[in-house]
Formats: sequence, C-alpha cells, structure tokens
Amino acid sequence: MIELNISTYAESQTVLDQQHIQSFLTANSLTPIKDVSGVHYIVTDQGTGTDVINYNTNVEMKYTLRMLDGTVADSGQSTFVPKSVVQGMGKMLVKFKKGAKFRAFIPSVLGYGSVSSSTGSIPANSCLDFDVEIVNVTN
Repeated sequence: MIELNISTYAESQTVLDQQHIQSFLTANSLTPIKDVSGVHYIVTDQGTGTDVINYNTNVEMKYTLRMLDGTVADSGQSTFVPKSVVQGMGKMLVKFKKGAKFRAFIPSVLGYGSVSSSTGSIPANSCLDFDVEIVNVTN
C-alpha cells in the first residue's frame, strides 16, 4: 500500500502552480509583484478609501475570475468577507482599500486546491486569474 503524504503533495503542487503562473506571465509579458504567499498581483489603482480591510470586513467588489487558459469561470459584483473567499483572494483583499483595482494570479493550493469548485466551473488544481475592483468597504 502506498501512503500519500499530504505535505509532499502540497509542496509538489505548489511548484507546478508556480511554473504554470510563471509561464502564463512570461507568455503575456506581465510583470507582477510576488506576494510571500505565492500569489502574484498587478495593481492598476491603489484606491483612496480610508477604511482598513481585515479578514472580517464586508468588501463589495466587481470581479472576473478566469482560468489561465482565458476561460471565464465567474464574474459579477458581490459583497464578500475576506475570510470566506479562497485563501489567496483573502490574502490580497486585506492589502487594499476602497477603489483599488488589481489583478491576482492565485496558485491552486490557495484557491480550490485538489477539488473542483462547487459549481464545477473550476477544475481541481486550477490556478486562478482574478480582475478585481473594490467598490465599497464596511467594517
């Protein structure tokens, strides 16, 4: 019987995710900032809001979620709490203020991981490409 070491799986998936994201960035001539979490992001507007976003803040945002192949998995405008979204997006939202616009490239291990999304529109082990505008912040 072969034992699956979850830690080893996550480490190897992290390496694959970073390779996929880096290939995408290079192919599209994008130069993002790399967060210590492994999320890459490009800021187009820092925003001018004064409220600090924390993991319990209600954040209203416009967003488009794509796979790295360009397939749109979801888009819209909704209010989220950073602690209730995929981990990589939660880590990004707390960096910004109202009015901020950014694009985030989230590795699968900080997204839906080794399972598909509940709607099935995002396959397991998919890196995510989000365009986000923070419309409102309520603490």
